[in-house]
Amino acid sequence: MKLRAFLGAAGGLLIAGVATAEQQSLFNGKDLTGWEGEPGWWHVEDGAITAESTPDKVCHRATYLIWQGGEPSDFELTLDFKLSPNIKKSNSGVQIRSERRPNWDVFGYQADMTATGHLSGFVYHHARGLIAARGERVHIDAEGTRTAEPLPQVDAIHAAFKVGEWNRYRILCDGPMIRLFLNDVTVCEFTDEDSKQARGEGILALQMHPGPPMKVQFKNIRLRLLSNETVNDPSLEALIEAERLMEEGKLQEAEDLYWTLLNSETSEQSVGEAALRGAVLTGGARSRALWLETLQADDFEATRVAVRPAFAIKRVQ
Repeated sequence: MKLRAFLGAAGGLLIAGVATAEQQSLFNGKDLTGWEGEPGWWHVEDGAITAESTPDKVCHRATYLIWQGGEPSDFELTLDFKLSPNIKKSNSGVQIRSERRPNWDVFGYQADMTATGHLSGFVYHHARGLIAARGERVHIDAEGTRTAEPLPQVDAIHAAFKVGEWNRYRILCDGPMIRLFLNDVTVCEFTDEDSKQARGEGILALQMHPGPPMKVQFKNIRLRLLSNETVNDPSLEALIEAERLMEEGKLQEAEDLYWTLLNSETSEQSVGEAALRGAVLTGGARSRALWLETLQADDFEATRVAVRPAFAIKRVQ
């Protein structure tokens, strides 16, 4: 992997894609191959999956475009979306781990979205409503008891959505955890262990919401399945912990943990690359120096192997 591309975008979850299957495109940009929806509601316009209601064509109930490729469990889903006009009732969503119902309906978790952004970054559930808000880390235990705490970096979270423009959702489902990212900013983290309501796999679908005239569009839809090795990989857990330390402002502790992974002879290249990017984002001088050294070589693994013995003592004052 080229380091310029790898380090080009800051923020967001660094571990997504580590030791996973190849990313697959779910939409060819031309037609609705691989998708199934209610006739008359879905089409492709300007390279995007589109649904639109008008004063003459009113949407009276939610209808969904359902992906026909399976019912993924642990995965990373990315897509771009846009809604208009810019009013609160311009509403849509992305269904994940959901059940198919008759008449083009579905049931389950939804990554919510609105044109104004006021519900974008929320997790909605058809039986439980808005179960996790933007800016929250939520846990629901086996008995259904909900606890919540605020995520750090509140200002960045509320500034993530771009009104009137294309926005990017990244949805990570890993075991009982669902994490939502808007434009590479972590905006919601939800862990569902409810013994009656939680669901670990299901269909993917796009929503056309009932209400006033509106248009919703989706493009660049890509899916990456997480392997079982990824879910149980201690290196992955360490990356998640390092990211949480960063979110809490504990930059030195995060950098030290990233360097532990960099110094490990057993870490896969993808883990090392994620650790390097994370270390750079802490702002530490030693990490910046290693980044510049690696960037000049433009070959992460060769540089890492060459300098590994010095990782533990490399410092830039």
